[in-house]
Amino acid sequence: MNFNKKFLLVFAIFLISTMFLSGYESNCSFNSINNTVNNSKLSKNSMVSVSIREIQSGKIAYQKDANLLLHPASTLKAFTTPVVLDVLGTNYKLSTGIYKDNKGNIYLKLCGDPQLTTEKLSKLLYNFKNKGYSIIKGDLYIDDTAVDNISWGVGWMWDDANNPYMPKYNAYNINRNLIIIKISSGGANQKQVEKVVPVANPEKFFKTQLTKAIKDNKINFSGSYKKAKLPPNAVLVTEVSHKLIDELKITNKKSDNLAAETLFKLTGGRYTGQTGSTENGLKAFNGFYSKQGLDTSTISIVDASGVSQNDLITANWMTSALTNLYKRGNFATYKSTLATPSEIGTLQNRLLPLKGRLYAKTGTNAGVSAITGYVTDKCGNTFAFSIIIQNFKDSSKPAKELEDAILQIFN
Repeated sequence: MNFNKKFLLVFAIFLISTMFLSGYESNCSFNSINNTVNNSKLSKNSMVSVSIREIQSGKIAYQKDANLLLHPASTLKAFTTPVVLDVLGTNYKLSTGIYKDNKGNIYLKLCGDPQLTTEKLSKLLYNFKNKGYSIIKGDLYIDDTAVDNISWGVGWMWDDANNPYMPKYNAYNINRNLIIIKISSGGANQKQVEKVVPVANPEKFFKTQLTKAIKDNKINFSGSYKKAKLPPNAVLVTEVSHKLIDELKITNKKSDNLAAETLFKLTGGRYTGQTGSTENGLKAFNGFYSKQGLDTSTISIVDASGVSQNDLITANWMTSALTNLYKRGNFATYKSTLATPSEIGTLQNRLLPLKGRLYAKTGTNAGVSAITGYVTDKCGNTFAFSIIIQNFKDSSKPAKELEDAILQIFN
């Protein structure tokens, strides 16, 4: 190849590359984010942290204050649920079962299933009776050792004790540990208003529902409830179960705190071979991300849901983690748990033009709004992104409007 041909070939490659990059820039003008943020009233008094990372190369396409340690709110679930999926496995199911040992003793094995309801507990007892157990002789033993009895997260606010989005949780989860109370408004036009409140004592509440289910199914039982670990010789009589993937979809699409915390504890139990706890869940979290080369010592995580004000993370750490998660074998399963526009979940009525191209986890807490996940532009380029807006007062609506405005660059 002579000099002229070599020159023409190099020039052609340069020209094509320039055209590609020029077209790429016209579709995603990241510099416009600065104007979007600066034109927002939030830029004057609040912190706005943004990280956008090209998924294939892992290179940062745009960042703004992306190394600040900020509160992630519920976007933290996007990073605790992959640990749950990895440790427990895609085919894992949460089972509430009735067992019988070789001495004829009956055991109820609990796991804290977030989807367990009074109706499903009654069905469990119905199936138990239909298998020939119309009488429970002696006591009924309850194994609640799957998770510990710490039912409130570290750094959770005391004045959220009556918040229905933050119910207490443990092995005795049932009806989401919520009850409906009716309040009379009084006056001549008296009306009843329904209010949903968390139960004060999940264990006591569960046993009340259990007693009712036993009576409703006409099972003869005159003993008492006692705690005992399921013996190795016990055999399963019947169970009610739910698939892990369904639990994870509830966690991420609907931002369910009870599910996030319970699953994280179960993960810690499996990972350490001990009773499930948040502490053991954090061991699994650190182990999972350390294997991917991410330094968890640079962030502070104390729960699984992001409720705690003690949780601190950076937007750049989040997009780096998302980039690694994208390249894992079970990514399609993980992606299916995230919220997406126009589908039931936290993005149902947001960012509709990005339907089919946006999969994310949202977060909202006092003075905090955030969103993180994956977005694909019209050219087919996929990015990991994280936006955290912190230290604003009153409604989170302006913050969410700013998040949406930033993500519109991909439309």
